[in-house]
Amino acid sequence: MTDNPEIGIGIPTCGYTTNCHDVGAGSPVMLLHGSGAGVSGWANWRGLMPEMAKRRRVVVPDLVGFGYTDTPADFEFRFLDSWVDQILAVLDALAIERTDIVGNSFGGSLALWLARRAPERTGRLVLMGPG
Repeated sequence: MTDNPEIGIGIPTCGYTTNCHDVGAGSPVMLLHGSGAGVSGWANWRGLMPEMAKRRRVVVPDLVGFGYTDTPADFEFRFLDSWVDQILAVLDALAIERTDIVGNSFGGSLALWLARRAPERTGRLVLMGPG
């Protein structure tokens, strides 16, 4: 257990552990952070998470390569597919069949890539500067 609010639950995904916040109840919405030095799901969404959690189940993963998610030394980044695989594994682990997604910058690009690859898993998209 830690007092660091950036650390949520550890979810086994694609051979590594994803740090993820899962708060609230109701229809799920996943918040995907942008890229940049020191970014994490918590850093990007800490102000929005508690407000959205009043009405929705809010899922906020740290994408591999960012935040507190493990990045194995031999991990191969495959364009956007590496992260889409991770997002699908998070949804599977949390038994979420379909989710709305809010994506900031890099996270918006991932939301679009996910919707193209797995449209049955994506609901509405809110994209903020998806590049």
